[in-house]
Amino acid sequence: MKNKKESDLIVVFEGTTWETELIKGLLESNNIPCIIKNNIMTIYSPYTDYEIRILVENENAQRAKELIENNQKQE
Repeated sequence: MKNKKESDLIVVFEGTTWETELIKGLLESNNIPCIIKNNIMTIYSPYTDYEIRILVENENAQRAKELIENNQKQE
């Protein structure tokens, strides 16, 4: 996902650090590359607990949202 402009990316999830790590794993295990971004800076720290976003490329957004929704129904 190198050289992608942020405008080419869609936010598919917002949550806490541990929630985003779980969703990131779900997406990556389904071959959907993603980026974790917080509101302050792009650098990610596992010690933060404020809202963090997961972004994916436009063409993967619908599939990513479906995977996330199905995962949340199972919980």
